[in-house]
Amino acid sequence: MRTIQMTIDEGLLSEVDRVVQQLGTTRSAFIRNALLLALQQQKVLLLDLFSKRGYYYAYHFKYPGYPFGSRPWPGRWNAVHLCGKL
Repeated sequence: MRTIQMTIDEGLLSEVDRVVQQLGTTRSAFIRNALLLALQQQKVLLLDLFSKRGYYYAYHFKYPGYPFGSRPWPGRWNAVHLCGKL
């Protein structure tokens, strides 16, 4: 591990110290855990964005010329239509 120096707002530091005391852990361990959670959340948000973009582009490839969310619906519904095996 490396030691780093950072600037943090006094009010935020007081809140961290209060929670750290309640949890019985150290300030460093708490901040490390918070950073890991923030990185995981960022990864999930990024994957969600890529997923949305993928659906968007796949939709326009399958239905060119139609706005996203509207597509040419078949005249009748059956299992073949729902499975996409037309």
